[in-house]
Amino acid sequence: MKSWNWASIVSACRRKSARVLLTSVVVGVALAGCGGGSSDSGNPDESGPIIVGTGITDRTLARNVLDVKAGSGEKSMTAIASNGAFNGTIEGDGPFLSRIDLGNNEFLYGIGYPDADGRVQQNVHSYSDLIIRNWFSSMGRNIDNDFDSSASIALPTQADIDAITARVVGIVAQVMDDYNVGGADLLTGSATGNLNTFIIQNPVIIQNNNFTIVVRADDTDGTQSVATDELDLGTDLTAEDTENPTAPTDVRAIGASASEVVIVWTPSTDNVGVAGYRVFRQGVDIGETPYPVFTDSTIGAGVTPLYTVVAVDSSGNLSLASTEVAGMTLGTPDTIAPPTPQGVTLDASINAVSISWQQSAIDDVAGFQVFGAVEGQPVELLATVTSTFMIDTTVASGTSYCYQIVAVDASSNASDPTDLLCATTSGTAINTDTTPPVSSDVEVAFATASYSVTEDSTSAELKVRRIGASTSAVSVSYTVTSGTAIDGEDFTATSGTLQWAAGDTADKTISVQIAADADSTEGNETFTVTLSEVSSNATLGSIAMATVTIADSEAVVCDTVLETTRIEENTTLNLSCYLVNDDLDVRQPAKLTISAGTTLKFASGKQLIVREGGSLSANGTAANKIVFTAQDPTPGFWDGIYFFGSNSSSNVLNHAIVEYGGGAGVANLRVANSRVSVANTVLRHSEEFGFTVDAQSTVTNFSDVVVTANKAAGSIAPVQAGSIDESATFTGNQSDVVEVLSSILDE
Repeated sequence: MKSWNWASIVSACRRKSARVLLTSVVVGVALAGCGGGSSDSGNPDESGPIIVGTGITDRTLARNVLDVKAGSGEKSMTAIASNGAFNGTIEGDGPFLSRIDLGNNEFLYGIGYPDADGRVQQNVHSYSDLIIRNWFSSMGRNIDNDFDSSASIALPTQADIDAITARVVGIVAQVMDDYNVGGADLLTGSATGNLNTFIIQNPVIIQNNNFTIVVRADDTDGTQSVATDELDLGTDLTAEDTENPTAPTDVRAIGASASEVVIVWTPSTDNVGVAGYRVFRQGVDIGETPYPVFTDSTIGAGVTPLYTVVAVDSSGNLSLASTEVAGMTLGTPDTIAPPTPQGVTLDASINAVSISWQQSAIDDVAGFQVFGAVEGQPVELLATVTSTFMIDTTVASGTSYCYQIVAVDASSNASDPTDLLCATTSGTAINTDTTPPVSSDVEVAFATASYSVTEDSTSAELKVRRIGASTSAVSVSYTVTSGTAIDGEDFTATSGTLQWAAGDTADKTISVQIAADADSTEGNETFTVTLSEVSSNATLGSIAMATVTIADSEAVVCDTVLETTRIEENTTLNLSCYLVNDDLDVRQPAKLTISAGTTLKFASGKQLIVREGGSLSANGTAANKIVFTAQDPTPGFWDGIYFFGSNSSSNVLNHAIVEYGGGAGVANLRVANSRVSVANTVLRHSEEFGFTVDAQSTVTNFSDVVVTANKAAGSIAPVQAGSIDESATFTGNQSDVVEVLSSILDE
């Protein structure tokens, strides 16, 4: 993020014929036309640093290419071999942020630091991804936006990353010992053999700005559990932790033989992560395990021992002991199987399938075997769990998977399997683009394959980037053609050429004019933009054609009324559209998550208010924006979004549209005594201000924000004015002035 110097702002805007208003009351800077990113024009060292490491994932890659961005802003790429290894020359000054493309706007990130010889050793996998995303999220920044930008980026120090890594390793230390990789360096270690197996078998799943660490025993049963369960990605993993885990529940001590008792339980939860469990017999500690299962083989026949279990977190905090349960070895062999599980449900996302079920007579059940496969293939054992829940992390996007559950007792008697149940993961199926980077190490491609605008937008902006060496000039042609959208009626077709000078690494923009459409309801329409005729020293990347969808907001079927509008526990809204007929009120300790592609239509005079202790995470995508709008598209119809006393780092508006608010003389977006990050967002059609920010607030990011078609652009306290990035634009308002005041609107 760029810190503003007021003299340089005035000078830059004057050069662009923008208006500057200076009075004793208001310092207003008319920023229309002052948006846009910066470009690097230095002469990079052709013998730059060497990046070496391994990408570790069982997911299919969209491209066998590692994309790298230097802290100084340069972008490079190098090929990923079939075994995941990469080794190539990169540009710029470190640290270096690396990215592997999994398709469907999913990425794995890693970070590396050059040594004295200029060598950057780093692995990229789900743990490196968690560690660097945690730092970005705790700073209120969006890692995808920063990587995609052409500007230099502030990156964490080695000490910052070491501190986060230490906490993450502390959570899974016992599991690493189980895989014989205790003490291994996750980020730079040799990613072969056991370390590779550990990372694949114990992945981190990130969904809706939360993360879950799945752990699995390194044995034939493969007992699975979770060390963290949907923990906020912005959690400070470097802070002192004194909070105790919850006590284990549903403890069962089941006779397995004449000399063995199997103790199982439902996993505990913790504010950071559960590292393991201690098992006590008659009050004596008899062993520790990172999984919710323990076999006691040290008792005699006919003995009735009493067991308790205590959870331990990564900081050594202990839970209360579980309820004491009695166990007994078997006098005679057990040959009776448990009943079949019932009520199986599947929840498929883009990178996992969550499976849950119910079980009667659970006191006799030592575990559940979960079988699964791609639909049409024979099912295989995926994992064994001790609770009635399992996460399948082996899935691919856009694919149908089927599952069966079997209950097993401690004597290995198995129930009949449940009926086969299938679900399809979201996203599109990925076929790896195996085209290696060309010898020139220059690739030109769209930033993403899908873009979306609404029919009342003035234009669609498509980003095209060059990746790789920047020592020579590069050019590429483009053509805009009709799909279901009609040239001249829905958009204006055009063609042209994009050019980069030597040393220029900035993204280029293709702007396609969207026509004002008087038709009522005609549905969503599309057109395509195609790259061609790239200069001989470069090649077209894997995304050489992009589809733009013109969304017909009137065509969206919106008949689901949001019944619960007082949000007091973590809630996710993931349907396509909701009618909000009352104030949507987010209170402590709840986090309201809005899924990409969701629209919320508010009734007259209502608002979305995020109070102290509550938070709002609205992370859309370029192709699937989140829309906060009015049930009647009239400026000021509803009162907009109001952050009021919420200091959460989870407050994010990204790839969102906030429109037709500003009723009651306020703004589409109000920030009062709160912390928020706003990026890739449109604030428009407000009856008053597009946004207001007071002096007690912290805006950690305000980039690529378009403020348009409002009565006034915005109002911000001087202390926060520097948070507005140069990429933000203020055009088409009745007043394009951003008022910088000593104080702004009260509640």
